[in-house]
Amino acid sequence: MKRGIYAGSFDPTTHGHLDVIRRASLIVDELYIMIGVNPKKSSGLFPVEQRLKLIKESLEYMEWFGRIRVRSISESLAA
Repeated sequence: MKRGIYAGSFDPTTHGHLDVIRRASLIVDELYIMIGVNPKKSSGLFPVEQRLKLIKESLEYMEWFGRIRVRSISESLAA
């Protein structure tokens, strides 16, 4: 099973984000959308709970939505 991760702030989610998600979903079996939260920075335009809801609502009409997991993270993905 091929898995992919697409990390970003998604504040707000744009058509560009949705296009990348659509394209990535065509080449992986499962795609994790990781909404980054940096407690050291300002909260941004939308709180993380609203960003999670907005991106899920933007994707739910797509036929491959069942293969996408949307989560929030507060740590760095860098090693």
